[in-house]
Amino acid sequence: MLRYLLLPILLLVASCANLPKEKYNQFDMDIELEEMEGHTMIQVKNPILAPLRIWVSSDLDTIQNQLSSTKMPIVLSPLADTSIQVLGLGLSRENFSFRIGIGDPEHQVSVQSLALPFQQGASYNLMQGYNSKPSHNTDYSRYAFDFDLEIGDTICAATSGFVVGVIEEYSKGGKDKKWRDYANFVTLFDPVSGVYTQYVHLDHMGSLVELGDTVALGQAIGISGSTGYSTDPHLHFNVLKTVNTGQIMISMPLDSIGNYKVSDLRRGQFLVND
Repeated sequence: MLRYLLLPILLLVASCANLPKEKYNQFDMDIELEEMEGHTMIQVKNPILAPLRIWVSSDLDTIQNQLSSTKMPIVLSPLADTSIQVLGLGLSRENFSFRIGIGDPEHQVSVQSLALPFQQGASYNLMQGYNSKPSHNTDYSRYAFDFDLEIGDTICAATSGFVVGVIEEYSKGGKDKKWRDYANFVTLFDPVSGVYTQYVHLDHMGSLVELGDTVALGQAIGISGSTGYSTDPHLHFNVLKTVNTGQIMISMPLDSIGNYKVSDLRRGQFLVND
């Protein structure tokens, strides 16, 4: 029996052996500690053009007890900053943990229709739609779309807004779920509707926009690829809203996309961006 089991095990190890050694963030937080008059000030700045939520905790009981009196999460407006004061000196970043979540649950979301996320005149196959296997069955991706864009095809903004996240440094992907955290993507925020859109599996260095850019509806924002957890080259397009739970953001449904009513769409259907 061992000789028959050995090959699948070796294949599984090989599929994960080339995972990137470094993980990238879609934006970098500016967090500094400053000592003054027996206190330590934790200074935090929001670097993006969208609200942010921040949870702060400490591995030191005396500091954690103080932080417990601060309402978490702390909500920061776009580009805003704040300071948290704790009694104690000689503290370092290693004594604190920071959990960051994009968005403010109090921001009402109102969107029923978005444009297709590819060039006008182009047509692509719907590889996977709502609440479907193998990967659109979690709160984060339940209402995502997978379109069969090839490597090098152009991705376009399905809504206007601001670029609030970019990862483009990864160069590989794989069919194992362990690749899930190694995809390139762009995140946009539309402050009018309150919705976030995410464009995933971009090619290496495949973003055509930068953090903080203002983006127009239909603008080219990226080059399609197959990075991260990807069985074949495609665009994973997800529409997200902020929630007041541990999930932080969840996928949300649309009534229509482009000229198509979502309830009428079927896997394998070709969608044209007229």
